[in-house]
Amino acid sequence: MNCSSLQNKLCFLNPSILSLRSTLSHIKSKPNFHFSPNPSRRAFFCNCATSTPSNDEPFVLTTPLYYVNAPPHMGSAYSTIAADAIARFQRLLEKKVIFITGTDEHGEKIATAAMAQGSTPNDHCNVISQAYKTLWKD
Repeated sequence: MNCSSLQNKLCFLNPSILSLRSTLSHIKSKPNFHFSPNPSRRAFFCNCATSTPSNDEPFVLTTPLYYVNAPPHMGSAYSTIAADAIARFQRLLEKKVIFITGTDEHGEKIATAAMAQGSTPNDHCNVISQAYKTLWKD
């Protein structure tokens, strides 16, 4: 399916999309398929848009700031794994990627968790933050 037939189908489903045709004028009538020139990164790409952001502009991606009242768990892994997949894909496209993650080390729950462990809030934060850092290490 080429891009213009996709636009026609969208217009059929929602007539208000007709007004978007002028803003979608940069889209080619047929997709352009090509392979990555780097043999170590074999990938198949389809570009429908002619105006793409410059590779000089960094792609900035972040995860939530994880709360350090408890060690990492599967719930904290979900968003980090998803963000990591997006970052790796952007690097595959040879874009500069800035991937930001971190921990939130403030709050009463952290003080309570530290007291339950018999440590100071600062020591507790250092231990749990290090667990996150070790887990997400590349």
